[in-house]
Amino acid sequence: MGLLDHYRQQVWGKFEVAEGELIPEQLDFLHAFLRTHTEVRKVIEVGFNAGLSAATFLSGRGDIQVISFDLGFWGHVPVAKRVIDQVFPGRHQLILGNSLETLPAFLTDVANQHAYDLVFVDGGHEPPVPASDLQCAHQLLKPVGWVIVDDYCDWYGPRGVIPAWNAAVASREFVQIGPVHTIDDRGWVCGQPL
Repeated sequence: MGLLDHYRQQVWGKFEVAEGELIPEQLDFLHAFLRTHTEVRKVIEVGFNAGLSAATFLSGRGDIQVISFDLGFWGHVPVAKRVIDQVFPGRHQLILGNSLETLPAFLTDVANQHAYDLVFVDGGHEPPVPASDLQCAHQLLKPVGWVIVDDYCDWYGPRGVIPAWNAAVASREFVQIGPVHTIDDRGWVCGQPL
């Protein structure tokens, strides 16, 4: 995890992160996931924040490219983007704006439809954002792609994330693969498009 540690040294302490970041168990899970799923090369993430999840994907293997979508609300977003570009040059793109608008706009380019191996959904928690992000994830993913939904937990997701994922599974947009992963007040779930 040399590159990830380098990223964290460059970013941590330069600003206060006002919202949640990944916990160590999630970092370990994502690195293990990338070791197991070597077909994952093109990643979309919804929710960049301080860039820790993007850095985790990029440090997992040198052949991974990440496109992040983020509101850009917090002042640390551009700082984190600069460090990502220094540590992982040419492998990351950041698209700023509300995912309710930016993801559908991104999908108007036919080349982006069903072109990605993994979508990491860690954006807004309130309806209609999680459901919209999941609908876009379904269109972005290759038929054998993966979605990982963060904040599938009672603390962060009861109003938006949990109902959106459950509805997407019930409507057969996605099938859940494996259990809900929970650590303290955090939770995440994996699935594939149907």
